[in-house]
Amino acid sequence: MNVRSFLAAAAVAVLAGFGTAQAANMDVCQQSQNWDARVKACTALIETGDYKGVMLATLYSSRGHAYNKKKYYHLALPDLDSATRHDPANGLHFHRRAVSLMELNRSGEALEDVERALERGHETDGVYLSRAVALSRLGRTDAAMKAYEVSMKKEPKLADSFYWRGWELARLGRDQEALADFSKAITLNPTHRKALINRAGAACRAGEPEITVKDNVDLISRGVIRATVAQSYLKRAGYYKGPIDGAFGPGSRGALRAWAEAGCP
Repeated sequence: MNVRSFLAAAAVAVLAGFGTAQAANMDVCQQSQNWDARVKACTALIETGDYKGVMLATLYSSRGHAYNKKKYYHLALPDLDSATRHDPANGLHFHRRAVSLMELNRSGEALEDVERALERGHETDGVYLSRAVALSRLGRTDAAMKAYEVSMKKEPKLADSFYWRGWELARLGRDQEALADFSKAITLNPTHRKALINRAGAACRAGEPEITVKDNVDLISRGVIRATVAQSYLKRAGYYKGPIDGAFGPGSRGALRAWAEAGCP
């Protein structure tokens, strides 16, 4: 949560003497990780017409952030346009808009917003990572690699920095290095599904079948990969002879190991 925005909200609430319902909406709009609830609460507050300037920007920004989390980027963008218009000094709003723009394949504009966010002193919430990813999507690979390093130094516990650099390294055919980055991402966030998926692939290409087997079994046990899908694939590849029953037991695991040791053909 942006502390400046929250304090502003609290100050407005005290001065205006808001009722319990409106105060509750303010709390949900600012802090809830239930994105549907946040959208509803922020919308209720915006529609009162009681807010102007910085406070109104905070409400639009918070609702835009919730839309980003829900992957409704086309809805997030106009909210974040409003936030930057009403409070152009707050870098957080520009970073949130950069996220929307990036996902709408407008990476050049996203990079411009990231730079605006940094110019305004916003240096958290993965803003340096956003710069690296934008550079990557613009095809500026060397600059992106340097930007990933900056992100790792600024926010060393951000698993996505290592994941995305690993993705970049894998794209460049540098699988051993990618493997190390994916592993670091998983250490920081053991539930990072994309890192597990990509580490399994990099491990296969790098000749590390043990890691490939471990990660695929983990993904199957979590339901990220359906056991029946894995069995069907292994059967088509000629490594599994049993029934497609979703019971990923010794026969299935043996087939997976044989497939991994063969280089994942």
